Amino acid sequence: MDIVEIMAKEDTPYVSLDSHNGMLKIRGRSYPENPQAFYAPIFQWIKQSVNNGSTKLGAYFFLEYFNTTSFKIIFDILFELESLETTYGIDVQIFWYYDAFSLDVKEAGSDLSELINLPFDISESSF
Repeated sequence: MDIVEIMAKEDTPYVSLDSHNGMLKIRGRSYPENPQAFYAPIFQWIKQSVNNGSTKLGAYFFLEYFNTTSFKIIFDILFELESLETTYGIDVQIFWYYDAFSLDVKEAGSDLSELINLPFDISESSF
């Protein structure tokens, strides 16, 4: 599985899972009716990263809006990524981007960075 893309819909973000380059990207708005089902491929991809011999992984979040349930799933994704580093020695870096008008997204990134023990870059971006 080299690149998996999930196209954005009104209530779900665009997702790109690139095994070859070790990149996870989530972009857009996240308030799916069934977040566990929507985000299941990401958890599967994270588990497969170990089997792919990955040594580095970058996770890029460009979120405009997300609901409470999505926030919990995003935390779970970050927790799984943290376990890649602590258990398997995979170098994981988190990149969290927010729009200047989305201070809630900035604050959420800051909160998550305090809960996860990974390099966590929080930057303003226009997207």
